[in-house]
Amino acid sequence: MNHRTGTYDNVSVCIEDGQAFNAITNGARWNGWQMPWFTLEQIRQIQEWIEDGVNANDIVIDGDTVSVFYHSLDERITCDTMDYEGTTYYFIDGWCWQKAVA
Repeated sequence: MNHRTGTYDNVSVCIEDGQAFNAITNGARWNGWQMPWFTLEQIRQIQEWIEDGVNANDIVIDGDTVSVFYHSLDERITCDTMDYEGTTYYFIDGWCWQKAVA
């Protein structure tokens, strides 16, 4: 399933049972991991979480552009965007998201 098509549902996701973040997903997975889309506000929350030292990736928000520095690649990559129901969503590629436990 393509993570850019179909109907989206709200979901709460996390990395390694860490802090949960709200997102949308169409159920697409990569190697079993969720492929969620986040609003800019949710990206800001993830950025704050990262600054607390939970993850080694570095998110930069410049206006409405979001980029992530991937240390393993030594490269900064701009996040894909998608407009869905009048809201812009961002996709952080390559992160291992799982459904958060309620």
